[in-house]
Amino acid sequence: MTRETFVSHIANHPKLVFFKPQEGDNYFIQNFRNDRFEVPASDYEESSWEHLEMVLLGQRRPDCMHHITRIVGYYSMLHAWNKSKLAELNDRHKGNYGLPEAGIQPS
Repeated sequence: MTRETFVSHIANHPKLVFFKPQEGDNYFIQNFRNDRFEVPASDYEESSWEHLEMVLLGQRRPDCMHHITRIVGYYSMLHAWNKSKLAELNDRHKGNYGLPEAGIQPS
């Protein structure tokens, strides 16, 4: 896919926005859940829009770009996280913050 096509898809998407200026050939995209991605040119040139959209919307693992998120007060890339931190991220997306054993139900 060309750069112009990729930019057009993001600009016209209801759930995706650019969250910072382009650096070189990389674009920085944020989705409706505030997940952030750094998308290098090699990823949008070699992947279909359907594949990229599923990754950007959280419907597929970020196997083709750098997923950046803010869990503990700062942004970091998910590819460096261990299984526990990834599980915490999944729980946060579900909104499951309860502690049933302590009698605190999820909100």
